[in-house]
Amino acid sequence: MAAVVATMPRDRWRLLLGDFNGHIGREDVPVCRQVGTRLLHRLSNAVGVALVQVAQQARLPLLTTTAKAYNCEVTWERGDQRSQLDHVLSDLPRFREARALCPAAPRSDHRLVVAAFTLLSTLPFLPGGGRAPPQVAPRAPGPRWQDWALRRLHADEALRERYSTTLQAALLALAEHFPRPLSWQQLANALETAATEVLRVPASPSTPRRLAAANLRNAALAARRRAGGALFADDNLRRANAVHQAAVNQHAEERRAREFAAVEGVRPVERLNVVYRHLRLAGRRRLGPPAANITLRDWEEEVTRREQGEELPWWPEVPDQWCR
Repeated sequence: MAAVVATMPRDRWRLLLGDFNGHIGREDVPVCRQVGTRLLHRLSNAVGVALVQVAQQARLPLLTTTAKAYNCEVTWERGDQRSQLDHVLSDLPRFREARALCPAAPRSDHRLVVAAFTLLSTLPFLPGGGRAPPQVAPRAPGPRWQDWALRRLHADEALRERYSTTLQAALLALAEHFPRPLSWQQLANALETAATEVLRVPASPSTPRRLAAANLRNAALAARRRAGGALFADDNLRRANAVHQAAVNQHAEERRAREFAAVEGVRPVERLNVVYRHLRLAGRRRLGPPAANITLRDWEEEVTRREQGEELPWWPEVPDQWCR
């Protein structure tokens, strides 16, 4: 926490710390009512005191609340003040997304807050001017594969064979250029290069069309703002939105179709999702594997029988209803 606070630009952030009394999963820790506080767990007490010290040194405001409606205990004492340090808050307008999840207990005032720590592109200047916005280093583009793709890399036999061949070629290329024993960083780069080569998602041919539709939509939106609510501007914006949505849908369909086409014998992932979704709706989820264990090889026999024209009673009669 101290390292994060040290990297923040001064006089530009407003951070509120709290929820120092919560320590989930450690109910077996003995109760501790010492050190001038009445926290339930010794570890939570130590963490809370350390965070308060960091906040005081960095001159960050602290939020203290006491919610008697939820039967909250007093967890912080200072002089004649008694309250509960609760709720982790921050300057939410600086973030793009913040979602509050339901608590585990019905009468608990705790909320699990999931915040996407992506700063807005524009930060307000301080009153009086003369201050330049903080310099943010551009983020390097990451690889075109994700975590689910890496799990699929080790679960699928065809992909695993291609990955091992590609990795062996990458290691041989490194050994030719570096005769000495390879370092851990060089091995990690070889692993990443091989995974990127196998799991690279090809670019969709509709990408230029989608970008052109987005530019048309932005131009229509700007014209509508300048026109001040004219009828022709609304019509142009409506048509531009329709063209943009059609381009986005086509781009998504082409990307899904090409995503797994590079590996022979692997069917599109949406076909498996259709099978599992219909089993769940039909109340026969026990016939399928758990959702977390679904792979691209599951239900291969049922899908093959359906493609060959065999009538299965638990499949929809109309193909258009598969994705509903």
